[in-house]
Amino acid sequence: MKDKNKTKEQLIKELEELRQRIDKLEASKNERVQAEKTLRESEEKFRNLADQSPNMIFIYKKDRIAYANKKCEEVMGYTREEFYTPDFDFRTLIAPESRKKIEAAFVKHMKSEDVEPYEYTIVTRDGRRIEVINAPKIIVFEGESAILGIVTDIIERKRAEEELKKTKEFLDNLVESSLDIIMVTDDKGCITRVNKALLDLLGYNKEEVLGKHIAELSIKEKGIYRLSTGESIEFNENFFNDQKELISKLIEEGKIKNRESYFIRKDLVAVSFEQNMFCLYNEKGDIIAVVGLLRDITERRKKEKEIHESKDFLENIFKTSVDGIMITSKGIITMVNEALEKMLGYSKDELIGQHSMMLSPQGERYQENGKQIFSKLFKEGIIIGEEMAWLKKGGGLIDIEVNAALLKDSTGNITGSVSNIRDITERKQAEKEQTKTKDYLDFSWTVVG
Repeated sequence: MKDKNKTKEQLIKELEELRQRIDKLEASKNERVQAEKTLRESEEKFRNLADQSPNMIFIYKKDRIAYANKKCEEVMGYTREEFYTPDFDFRTLIAPESRKKIEAAFVKHMKSEDVEPYEYTIVTRDGRRIEVINAPKIIVFEGESAILGIVTDIIERKRAEEELKKTKEFLDNLVESSLDIIMVTDDKGCITRVNKALLDLLGYNKEEVLGKHIAELSIKEKGIYRLSTGESIEFNENFFNDQKELISKLIEEGKIKNRESYFIRKDLVAVSFEQNMFCLYNEKGDIIAVVGLLRDITERRKKEKEIHESKDFLENIFKTSVDGIMITSKGIITMVNEALEKMLGYSKDELIGQHSMMLSPQGERYQENGKQIFSKLFKEGIIIGEEMAWLKKGGGLIDIEVNAALLKDSTGNITGSVSNIRDITERKQAEKEQTKTKDYLDFSWTVVG
């Protein structure tokens, strides 16, 4: 009766509203069906992708494992059906020493708190222990809150880390044990690492050096400095210009090789060293560091000084000696002094390069004497006071007294000889005169007697 009292327009309106509600219910049902389908497809896609993962992936929900991927089966030795069994104890997969860490993480998960990736040890069905890292997340799985665990075997990473640690320790030991200086700077020239050799050389401790610009250890001002060799040296504008060119070359070419420079010790003494330096670059080609391999050459400088002084001394003797001096190599004259030039009448250029036999006179007596003297030299390595005759330029003869010694290399092989030659022509002449006088006197006494 109630509907009979309604107007036609009211009935049509109510009918339209009813139809709209039915349409909404149908749409909602379709949306739910589509959502369920999408969810099923999404979960199926997740399962397919998870089974292809090289990592173990599991989902933990309501105190049990709700999902485990293929990798979990392969590594742990359990089937998925066993994982999914309601009475399967998840803790059997965890090494006893790691369980407290896992329980603490689960408490946070239950509070929907994020947990940073953590490392722990799992135990497989056959008792193998594997170190892993888990990166857990809170997700919704099958319409409920769950924990997604992505577990990665880190045995290889641990091995690599251990090898890296050993390598680093080896390299650190190598750097610290090096007798040469090893220094590293950043791209601005500030020192980031030095080894013990530099600290010992300059008298600093590591804290005094790290962070300093390399220029603070170098010559900063013009002036005269005392060298570690005991000498003094002046650093002028040319030195600083050379240093600027050196830096430019390093930046331009990426390396410098066998260049000499100087550091200042803590006691303000300059130390000379030989440096090899090279740049390190990043992927963009920008300089990120400079490595310097430096060698203290103080002792070498001292040796060079001693050699130079000895050479000057010997050259002075060689030049000022009143006796002739001749050096040969395999019989070829390589050096003569002025005294020998004057003695023989030959110039240095006329003698050097010639065989010493050019000075021996012809004749059996001379040849035999020369052979005996040279034979003795090669047998004994030295001869003293041996007398022989030589040819002067123009054909004249002079009597000489020879002291000679063989020259040998570091392996004992003969490389030549050095001879000290004294002109004894006048002495021989005087001896002849004395002999004549003695013979005359002996004859006179015989006649008188």
